[in-house]
Amino acid sequence: MAPAEALAVKTQYRSSTERLMKERLLGRRDEENNRIATVEIPWSFDGDVESFKLAVEAKRIRMEIAGYAQPGWTGWPQAI
Repeated sequence: MAPAEALAVKTQYRSSTERLMKERLLGRRDEENNRIATVEIPWSFDGDVESFKLAVEAKRIRMEIAGYAQPGWTGWPQAI
């Protein structure tokens, strides 16, 4: 068993082929094999907050009418 490195970073990532969340402990010896990601995501969350809230509420009402949610349902994720 190899001794733990003094300076190590625990990182989480998503495998591009398996689509699974994984984690790994990285140390100095792994530094040469890592690179900064240069691909940007095609979307962002920098839109108007009030418009987003309105759209979410409209979706909630449609789901309630369709029978997917009960009135007063609190299953939506809460903001931290």
